[in-house]
Amino acid sequence: MKAHHLVHNGKRYEVNRVTEVLSNTASSEGLIRWYPSEERKAVLDMLEMGWSLDQIKEYVSSSKPFAAELKARAAADFGTEVHRVIQVYNETGFILDTVAPGVLERLNWWRSMALEHNVSITKCEQTYYSTILGVRGTLDAEGVAGQDSVLFDYKTGTLRYDAAEQLAGYALLRAERLLCDTPEDREAARGDYYASNQCIFETAYTDCTVPNIEFPRLIVISLHDKPDWYEVENPREHAQSFLWRVAVAKNRQTIKPFVHTINGKLRLVKGGV
Repeated sequence: MKAHHLVHNGKRYEVNRVTEVLSNTASSEGLIRWYPSEERKAVLDMLEMGWSLDQIKEYVSSSKPFAAELKARAAADFGTEVHRVIQVYNETGFILDTVAPGVLERLNWWRSMALEHNVSITKCEQTYYSTILGVRGTLDAEGVAGQDSVLFDYKTGTLRYDAAEQLAGYALLRAERLLCDTPEDREAARGDYYASNQCIFETAYTDCTVPNIEFPRLIVISLHDKPDWYEVENPREHAQSFLWRVAVAKNRQTIKPFVHTINGKLRLVKGGV
């Protein structure tokens, strides 16, 4: 996995994205590493050289693998635009003027669900990280639904079996930062409280176990071919599975049972490398 760097409290850390961890430990049959196809590499090279999607499409129109890659790239661009438009709406309440019909449809799906569940968004696209695990991730949104604290992850493609693990992983990263970083506006005496929490997280992660924290509600919003609201059941179990996958991706663990979900339903799959 490609390492990224961040500086925390004056120290430099190497971290990987949550999505990289999941991609590098992904399989329903077992844990295998994914490598880009030759077609994907060629298309990405063309894009880096400034080719437009139309130019690439014309050049490789006779190649089915290339056509599939272009379709995947277009889907990724569409998902990025949906996320951007929803973020602007969540932060400002405004709908951008130049919104494509398909994107606007997804935004309206989200608006309807937010209204139905009495959702109020407080933060968007917030990046959290763990200096202990060496992992970082970006939450699409966090807020409240009724009286409950909620974390949201928007999915514009087919819902993957590990969507619940991804969101539970984000919840762990968020908890570490909120509970272990001493806020600047707190008195110095409270620093011991945050230092103690840091020890709790370090001990738990050393044993590859979930710290004793309270999880907010975790909601996966599917905006693929129809709107769906999936609440993650048993977030602690999904967080545990996420920690096992981090351990495998970091070569700290070889075989563990993995918790996967389909449509929010919990199931166990044994995996190994």
